[in-house]
Amino acid sequence: MDTNGKRILVLGAYGQVGSAIVKLMLRHSKPAHFVLCSLHKSESDEILEQCKLWTAEFQATTPVEERTTYSTRHGDMLRTGKLEKLFSAARATTDDQGNPLDADERARREAEFTAKTVEFVFKDYNLFSAEEKSDINLLSWILEDKPDIIIDCVNTATGLAYMDIFSLGKKYLAEQISGSGVKTNGAPFCELVLSSAALPALIRHVEILKNGMDSVGTKLYIKIGTTGTGGMGLNIPYTHSESKPSRQLMSKTAVAGASSLLYLLYNRTKDAPVIKEIKPAALIGWKGIGYGPIRKHGAPIDLYDCPLDKGRTLDELKAGEDTPPASRTGESLEGVFIDTGENGVFSSAEFETISSLEQMEMVTPEDVARVCIEEINGESTGFDIIGSLSAVCLDSTYRAGLMRNHAVEQLMELEAKHGESVAYEILGPPKLSKLLWEAYLLKHHGKLTEILKPIFDEDTVSMARKIEMFDEAYDPEALCEQVLSGLAADDATRQRIISIGVPICTKDRRWLYGDNVALMRAFPGRKIGELLGDAKMQRYFLDNGAVELLPSNIERWQGRLREALRYHFMFNAEGTEHTSSAYDYRRLFTIKRNAEGAVEDVELHIGELVAWMFITEEAGPRRRHVFHPGK
Repeated sequence: MDTNGKRILVLGAYGQVGSAIVKLMLRHSKPAHFVLCSLHKSESDEILEQCKLWTAEFQATTPVEERTTYSTRHGDMLRTGKLEKLFSAARATTDDQGNPLDADERARREAEFTAKTVEFVFKDYNLFSAEEKSDINLLSWILEDKPDIIIDCVNTATGLAYMDIFSLGKKYLAEQISGSGVKTNGAPFCELVLSSAALPALIRHVEILKNGMDSVGTKLYIKIGTTGTGGMGLNIPYTHSESKPSRQLMSKTAVAGASSLLYLLYNRTKDAPVIKEIKPAALIGWKGIGYGPIRKHGAPIDLYDCPLDKGRTLDELKAGEDTPPASRTGESLEGVFIDTGENGVFSSAEFETISSLEQMEMVTPEDVARVCIEEINGESTGFDIIGSLSAVCLDSTYRAGLMRNHAVEQLMELEAKHGESVAYEILGPPKLSKLLWEAYLLKHHGKLTEILKPIFDEDTVSMARKIEMFDEAYDPEALCEQVLSGLAADDATRQRIISIGVPICTKDRRWLYGDNVALMRAFPGRKIGELLGDAKMQRYFLDNGAVELLPSNIERWQGRLREALRYHFMFNAEGTEHTSSAYDYRRLFTIKRNAEGAVEDVELHIGELVAWMFITEEAGPRRRHVFHPGK
């Protein structure tokens, strides 16, 4: 993709990779606008000033009004604005007036933050209101800034994996042994566990990312990912004092791997942006070298001292006298350091160790930036993880296609003896069962064959006339009554639909259902009457998991069948255009003719029809591009 004139949003722009990418892009192209995003305002402000200097250097001969422009965003992209405020309040030790907070108030704030985090991560995304979505940091940035390209340099896997669910588990086990019960800082223990689970948070992040990019038409998303270990194996010696192999590092790797597969699926989604990922497999360094205060997690390290003769003896420690003998000196640790970005600052010896041959070794931010920009420009670097995964996945095979036909023939032979099986609500979602049963009811109780036979019997009229004939014969009101009448006398079909957890809604708004309602799995603890009493939820049930026998829905099926007929006739129109391999062939209808050539029966294949609907209505093909005529 040509980056000239494009709007580009950079997540983690202040980091060593993010800033290197922006700098290299400015050196070789002229984007219209950069949105520079970072965790803290001071960081986004600093990278903004640096970008202005680079612009003055690289675009010196460009008129000022035609130069690249900038805006900044700051905040945690994995949270909402409200969650960020609650987090700050939960970490505060004083109130707004500077008065110390007591233990109860701090516990209350911690509990509120944890509860809202769990709600944010686990609430069904489709149930978020517009106001709630507008408060999601990442989504609001994308919707407001409308980027053509998103470059994501944030190490999402680290942020999610280091919520450290393992420490909570060990705390639980220890307190179970002691019998003291699990103590928390105000939040229920189960909420602490849920808020520390990495995969639900990752999935919510991808849902938000997809919602934003689909909404504004972003064309390309490129992720600077991670292996979790700097490319080293499970024998990596650089852990955080936990056991080896480090479960915390393996968790980070697991989240990084899971995110790559989610990106792979997103990249296979119709109308999605092109998704790419670069995974540096070495220490990324460095951002700066200097001398000064040494900071850990943004805070200076206090200096402590203890004379040699003041250390605790083993007898004192065994007796429980374990108060730390060292005391603060009032100064902070200072020294020579090398800043490796998110990995923190290292001493000279630490850097020599970790970057040594056969240790983590090293890749520079500029190396990553070059590969990133080459991939954006469409060059084949060989380093795109998503392209590699897609290439090595064992896809569907020619043999499987042939064997599928054999399986379908056997199933049809058995159905000729025992009746159509339609749906069992095991595959899911309930919408699939709903659509299959609605198609079945139209086919059998709506006597669809009687409507279709004259259309297929007319070989001399145009396709447009055939569609007109269908519309003239299809009466939604009459068909609805016909289907209801047929279903009222068809105990077996009625029982099969209700028993698999799919309710039936009749024309007079009566709901037929049993103990099991499939869609209720999404609403634990709720009652169906409570949900159906709400008009919005009633519509949700009708659209996603209930057989809807209302004239308006029968009319919706008219549109579907009309397009299915058009699709079918496209392959039988005159000329070579529609008899080539240009379009995917689907057996939506099978026509049986007698010896004289007259149509005796038209078989609607409801499984093929619903698969075709999932491709056309739900934009759900397995590949980005499909060979489909028409819309």
